Amino acid sequence: MSSTAHEDRPARTVADLRPGDVLLLGRLSLQCPRRARPFLTISAPCRRCRTTHSHGWTRPPGAMDAVSHKTAHCHNGGGGYYVGLDQAAEDHNRRVLADYAEALRRWERQQQDQAAASA
Repeated sequence: MSSTAHEDRPARTVADLRPGDVLLLGRLSLQCPRRARPFLTISAPCRRCRTTHSHGWTRPPGAMDAVSHKTAHCHNGGGGYYVGLDQAAEDHNRRVLADYAEALRRWERQQQDQAAASA
């Protein structure tokens, strides 16, 4: 996955949020496309529309208090909200982060092996 503008911004944390900022707390999932780099998503239940929203998660691995601003998926959501990791799911999220690190290492090795084979 290529770098995007929001990845270049400094990471924000829960402590940086202002009163009135909407924060959805969620759980990470690992996505391993067959021919693409592994990536993380976060799924968080929304109090506004009572559905679960999923977004890409690019915050620093291990920053369990990181938040990311996202465009609202709600039909009536307007503006946006922040998503962050649910502390109640900390063990799950840490396992997913560890699995992501391993999947990324495997993918990078495969890329190196393919480059060496075609050289």
